[in-house]
Amino acid sequence: DNLSSSLQNVIDNGGGSSPTTYGGKQISVFNKGIAIGDSLTAGVFNHNAGGSMEDTTISGYSYPTKLKQLTGIDFVNLGNGGYTSDQWYTAHSSDDLSGNQFAIIQLGVNDAIQYGGWTATSENAFTDIITKVLTENPGCFVFVSTIIPATAYTGTAYTAVSQGIRDLVDDLNNDHVILLDMAAYGNTGDEIGYNNGHLSALGYDRLAQDYISYIQI
Repeated sequence: DNLSSSLQNVIDNGGGSSPTTYGGKQISVFNKGIAIGDSLTAGVFNHNAGGSMEDTTISGYSYPTKLKQLTGIDFVNLGNGGYTSDQWYTAHSSDDLSGNQFAIIQLGVNDAIQYGGWTATSENAFTDIITKVLTENPGCFVFVSTIIPATAYTGTAYTAVSQGIRDLVDDLNNDHVILLDMAAYGNTGDEIGYNNGHLSALGYDRLAQDYISYIQI
């Protein structure tokens, strides 16, 4: 339901069925947004500058930074490495998130790891986060992503979390809460150079491009 008429025209005329391959730029109608997530939002890499196997965060390569570079949108990165949805909400429940026109929520990987799938804890936390963003930003849009494709994020737990997110967005039935089914349409798993557990610099750039193509207003 969130596909724009322009995207629908592309699909109808043989342009393919994946929203992340559409070249539209309707996302640029926004001026300010927030990225809510875990290490994949923060911009964590599996190797440090010296090349050893030690996770390191380089926010300049994160997908929110790439989104800002590609669109000019003022974008705030609220990614916390290792956080489940519940941990993220607990850490930010008192934060002022106002002044934004849209948000992207990309959580769930750590829910799958720590909880073994989609649980009531996850459902409540996602709901609380969405409610907080909408309450503090009347009229804004909240885009909720399923788990992105990547080498490390396959299996029943990840599949269950993605399905839980789909069901939650469907149950909320709110025109301002929009599913981005990256598990189905994302391209970050297409090339080995995109990911090695966490994403690479190329992978984060690919993720930003996917979001630009997917978000249609």
